[in-house]
Amino acid sequence: MIRGTTPTITITIRNPGELDLTLAEAVYVTIRQGKHSVTKTGSDIDVETAAVSFWLTQEESLTFREGRAEAQINWTYHGPDGIGREATKWTAIMIDRQLLERVV
Repeated sequence: MIRGTTPTITITIRNPGELDLTLAEAVYVTIRQGKHSVTKTGSDIDVETAAVSFWLTQEESLTFREGRAEAQINWTYHGPDGIGREATKWTAIMIDRQLLERVV
């Protein structure tokens, strides 16, 4: 992703087994870089069986610096003991340089 842009970012779960994220109570996707993070949920994401797609605003993507960021999906579900929570392992997202460092 290039800073300041608004591409669709899709995280796909490899080897999902019986997983169906469309049945989850709630789904969250977080990008973190150092102490800075952005989390998307609800109408800000598109959820498929084993993938989540989302977009950052120009303002949000400009808050990240060049280099590696981490992304992870978390979700909640109804289990026999109440609400349960699961998560993927994190995956790397590369943040590339932007020469026009402002919202257009």
